[in-house]
Amino acid sequence: MKNGDRLLFSEGSRISFVGRKVACPLLCSLLVGPGCSVFSSPGAPSPELGVISVQRHEIQLTIDPTSHRMRGLDRVTIQAGRREVRAFSVTLNKALVVAWVSSEGKLLPFYPRPVPPSTELDTRHAHQVVVQLDRPARAGETLIVDFDYAGEINDPPKEPRHLRFVTPSETSGYIGPEGVYIGPETYWYPDVPDSLASYRVTATTPPGWEVIGQGGLVAHEARADVTIATWDASAPAEGLTLAAGKFVVEMRMSGDTEIATYLYPEDAGLADEYLSAAAAYLDAYAQVLGPYPFPRFSIGENFFASGLGMPSYALLGAGSIRRHYTQPYALGHEIVHSWIGNHVFNDNDGNWAEGLTTYLANYYWHELKGDLQRAREERRMMLLSYAVYVPPDQDYPVVQFKRKSDQRDNAIGYNKAAMVFHMLRREIGDDRFFAALRTLVAEYGSRRIGWRDVEALFSRVSSRDLHPFFARWINRAGAADVKPEADPDYHAFRRIPRRELHPMLNLFVTDPRRILVIPAVDSAAEPYRELAERVAKREGVALRTAGEVGAAGKDLRDTSVLLLGGPNAGLAFAWAARGLPPGVELRPDGFRVGGKDYHGSRMALLFCFRNPDDPAHVVSVFYGLSPEAVKPVAPLLFFYGWNSYLVFEDGAVIARGDEPLRPAEGATDGAKTERHLRKIRQLTHGRQNAEAYFSFDGRSLIFQSTRDGRGCYQQYVMGVDGSDVRMVSTGRGTTTCGFFLPGDRRVLYSSTHAKGPQCPPKPSARGRYLWSLEEYDIYTTTLRGEDLVRLTTAPGYDAEATIAPDGSRIVFTSVRDDDLDIYSMRLDGTDVKRLTSVPGYDGGPFFSPDSTRIVYRAHHPTDPADLARYRELLARNLVEPSRLELFVMDADGRNQRQVTRNGAANFAPSFHPDGRRIIFSSNLTPSLEGGGEGGGARPIFHLYLINDDGQGLEQVTAEGGFNSFPMFSPDGSKLVWVSDRGAKEKGEFNVFLADWAP
Repeated sequence: MKNGDRLLFSEGSRISFVGRKVACPLLCSLLVGPGCSVFSSPGAPSPELGVISVQRHEIQLTIDPTSHRMRGLDRVTIQAGRREVRAFSVTLNKALVVAWVSSEGKLLPFYPRPVPPSTELDTRHAHQVVVQLDRPARAGETLIVDFDYAGEINDPPKEPRHLRFVTPSETSGYIGPEGVYIGPETYWYPDVPDSLASYRVTATTPPGWEVIGQGGLVAHEARADVTIATWDASAPAEGLTLAAGKFVVEMRMSGDTEIATYLYPEDAGLADEYLSAAAAYLDAYAQVLGPYPFPRFSIGENFFASGLGMPSYALLGAGSIRRHYTQPYALGHEIVHSWIGNHVFNDNDGNWAEGLTTYLANYYWHELKGDLQRAREERRMMLLSYAVYVPPDQDYPVVQFKRKSDQRDNAIGYNKAAMVFHMLRREIGDDRFFAALRTLVAEYGSRRIGWRDVEALFSRVSSRDLHPFFARWINRAGAADVKPEADPDYHAFRRIPRRELHPMLNLFVTDPRRILVIPAVDSAAEPYRELAERVAKREGVALRTAGEVGAAGKDLRDTSVLLLGGPNAGLAFAWAARGLPPGVELRPDGFRVGGKDYHGSRMALLFCFRNPDDPAHVVSVFYGLSPEAVKPVAPLLFFYGWNSYLVFEDGAVIARGDEPLRPAEGATDGAKTERHLRKIRQLTHGRQNAEAYFSFDGRSLIFQSTRDGRGCYQQYVMGVDGSDVRMVSTGRGTTTCGFFLPGDRRVLYSSTHAKGPQCPPKPSARGRYLWSLEEYDIYTTTLRGEDLVRLTTAPGYDAEATIAPDGSRIVFTSVRDDDLDIYSMRLDGTDVKRLTSVPGYDGGPFFSPDSTRIVYRAHHPTDPADLARYRELLARNLVEPSRLELFVMDADGRNQRQVTRNGAANFAPSFHPDGRRIIFSSNLTPSLEGGGEGGGARPIFHLYLINDDGQGLEQVTAEGGFNSFPMFSPDGSKLVWVSDRGAKEKGEFNVFLADWAP
């Protein structure tokens, strides 16, 4: 610190300020001589204030969390406006007392006064400090003015007013033992509204504390008594936000950008997940928007609920961090703000940045990843949000949106504006749309622009007059009058009539007539009491006990109802149960929904259906089979507002669905048509062809084949039209499981050729179906079969390898630890990690479109005899896949969960493009008599779709006796699979391709 100040920490980490404890008269005599007057009387005539802007802040900041206090020394660079300036004002927190103001070595008179009323800013905690210069500043002149101030910042965060937290916890700023948050709304440094300034702040905190700031971390010193960190934000910004806490800091490089996490010790293990996700987003959006505009991106964990994006960092609440908020709508959204909103700023002509950020992050990320079904679902959800939260009489034009305070603002300023950008993209085409985005960032960085500037820029880049488009969609309220059948994929922004919406909790939230019902018996009501009090208090919902309602449904017939306690609500539930759809049962000891029964003290249910007396309203029932099942769900209940039902186990969603609700159909008696498959074409002809998988660009396929008279499989590549077939493997041994590497210039596959050139012998099945676990190793090679590189060297079986869509990892099956388990490794074969460890076979792993999850097949014997049989076969390098169930897990092996429970041989799973459904092969269909070996029954394998919660089973193929190895193209438009349909000889399988019809 300059001017000889020293900082000391006393016991309890309270900061003591030593130095500058000089009385004002002495300061006066030292700086300007005796007789100066530093403080002007507020009652004196006010000087005429000139117009200034702030160019830069250089702040020396000391923070004492224990006392809630801070001290600032801010060297402010100001610039006079178009006229001479004799006095000016800055805005500062009322709780911060200014000790002195000086410029050019002279103390300046100053005094506080109230802030003029503002409709744009919350200035309840602020006042103005008027400073009189000792000489006039010429028009355009730059001056440096120093402020010394200190005080307490202690506005503890409060929960938001809304049931579903669309805004962060409310605070104007807080310094305390839990953590530190001070932003522009804190007014913690002297500033002038609407300035765009650069910042350099040196923050001193207690030992063990870390500060998160904007720009780059240019200096850091951790001493025994203090921690000192200096952040420099050279790019002008609208304000400066600092956060601090007892963080564990992890950092890595992504290109030229530093990425860092600031997490609490108990969550430090999540650092790698957030660093990897941030690197992926930064890389992807740099391709879309241009180079990342800051030297660093940090992810900070906040001590209160928040989801905030500042220039160069995101601040997520601890609850969000622990729920792995790396999704596009969470971390991705805040990263896109680094270009849009925190580099190119909104002006007072409306907030366009939130809509564009929502479009690029929440929506367009799914297109980037080729997940077109998920992209369609995001468009549908944007329309649902508008339908639910914006009644026609409460609508307003997008141009009027400034900031989000409730769900109506979210539906208009975020979702409708995002759909406007989607329609604009379709209007002018992708090339011009994305060229305009890159131009926007390049030309307007560190500047404010409004909707009129956005319109002008897109008009210029597209060579189109887009004023009619913007006038219709930005300047006027409302939606398009488009019939659903004319827009089945939700490309137009239209209003879905409320009567056509499926029952959901959000319809209760937005119904003007709402009643909350709790059980009449105290013991039954207790688990829900805190939730009930919060709902009744914050939303003004009428509260009734079940005893007040009775079996006749008194007061409930023309209203939406939230019924807590389910069947434990007695006669009130008896009234509501009249509206339950067929096949749904809610009992005190369990429930049946979606064709499945649920029991046990860990289960809870949220179920929504039409009011039995007035279908214009809804009834939502929430209850758990124990108080412990209720506890983790109740605080977050209103986050789950979009589905007709959700099933929770230990607070985690394990099943969800929408009306109409019926018992899941097994589809085991065959699909009548192959309605999803259009323009089916056969790509190979004769012999055995299997495991065909798309290249990353979707233009090529790799497959294994015995073509050309070969006795065992070799690897081939071909175009998606079946042309240009060429072998890429060695021609020796046998191979399996080919897959393209990122860039589509190399492929990987497993091969036995290191053990010899011959084909391995087939196992003696003796009437049983056995797989042989040969001495496979995983290799990579070029598309010409050159430059062969071996990735695995462990003894035994290494095969079934696939690659994450983001190109980050290989996942494969191996016996290296004396069991058949799934492992992952880098593309060069290093950093091998075991993902499964339950005794039994785990294999056939396949990544989800967003690379965050893995679907796989498994058989985990629990009967001792079955387990012994499995291990005996494994010792002979065999496995019997007669029973395989599907499982899903996170990409790092966590959260393993069983999907199917049908006892069949379910295998070759891969994800549907929506990332929520799984396509796989199974012998659920009855066997063909006399088709198997020795005249026995031959099982029929067809392709099926199923939700990742085990619901919604649907048969996809109907022809042939064997259909397997399905994979969607990267853009989701095509499906490739292997089938024996049309085979001319026994044992013939060919590769087929079809256009996919949703």
